[in-house]
Amino acid sequence: MRISNQIEKPETKTVTMTAKQKADNDPDAMLKRGLEIQANMEAEKKELDEIKKFFLGLLPKLKTSAEYNSKFGSAKLTISNSYGVNPAKMPVLRRIFGTMLEAFVIEKKDYGITAAFKKILSSGDHKKINDIRDAVVIKQTESIKLIPLTK
Repeated sequence: MRISNQIEKPETKTVTMTAKQKADNDPDAMLKRGLEIQANMEAEKKELDEIKKFFLGLLPKLKTSAEYNSKFGSAKLTISNSYGVNPAKMPVLRRIFGTMLEAFVIEKKDYGITAAFKKILSSGDHKKINDIRDAVVIKQTESIKLIPLTK
């Protein structure tokens, strides 16, 4: 029986990579690049917000939407309304609608309105319409979307 003096070496693996690949695996380099990208994005977002603000001032707010078109694309203004009820005015609405209040007002943490209530608001067809309108809070949201031309 022969005993060998040779010790087996563990298998070694050689990995070849470029400098970029090495940097990509370096957490400090990744953090540095991420911070650079984040700073650029914040600056770009600030500039984009200024451009959108420009179009908010330029486009008429008479309708629920308006658009500016050019050879580069378009800027579209969308206006949406959110209706609610001033909680301080709930006693007035309870007096007006009585037991039918639930058909017109949705009680949550705050008060919303139903489609039937919106119909009364838009038609103005109620003897206490001024009190009803005084009880409604309308929050208006405006947004601008820049749309590139598609070819």
